[in-house]
Amino acid sequence: SRWLGAVLQRRIAHTELLTLLGPAEAPLARLNDRYRWHMLLKAASSRALHQCLKDALAAAHQDREQLQGARISVDIDPVTFL
Repeated sequence: SRWLGAVLQRRIAHTELLTLLGPAEAPLARLNDRYRWHMLLKAASSRALHQCLKDALAAAHQDREQLQGARISVDIDPVTFL
């Protein structure tokens, strides 16, 4: 989560349209023997949000060794963070 958070932070550093909160432990930090973290990416426009996510996920795909054994889930407009 720290690596992906750093990737997102680098992508949004030059724009004021996006804000990253986290990464932080999820309220249910361990579930089914897996540790869970979450991040919240806030954007002024959906276009900026989608482009940032697209770029970050492409970087994650290219640098797979940083994410061995990790799962990434994206929830647009989350209702809850549990």
